[in-house]
Amino acid sequence: MACPPLDTKRDLFSRSEVVRVFSALSVELGIPAPAIHWSERSRNGRYHVVGGVVVLGPNVWRRWHCALHEFAHHVTYFVARDAPSHGRVFREALEMVASMALGDAARYAWVSEYRSIAMHGRRRGLVR
Repeated sequence: MACPPLDTKRDLFSRSEVVRVFSALSVELGIPAPAIHWSERSRNGRYHVVGGVVVLGPNVWRRWHCALHEFAHHVTYFVARDAPSHGRVFREALEMVASMALGDAARYAWVSEYRSIAMHGRRRGLVR
């Protein structure tokens, strides 16, 4: 990644930082960066295919991990538009995004993910 790996415990979680990280990841992957909708009320991240919009905010659960999860949806859309929401293509995209953003995919919070995603992390030896 063009910028140093994220430290999810110390790095600031703000709209400008999310834009910076998503922009760097997008350039590296050769895809357009998603639009960011920053909401003070949002507790969960979301990805809207129409418009390629990631919805996040300062109060989302798992902060950077949530942001990377939603960015992986954006990547999945560009790789395989018809792929299931949390299917194989998404899980592989999330692993790749986590590796790029965190320096090591094992630093991602696999155990707090949806069951199929957590199982992917375990199968790939990414759960510490």
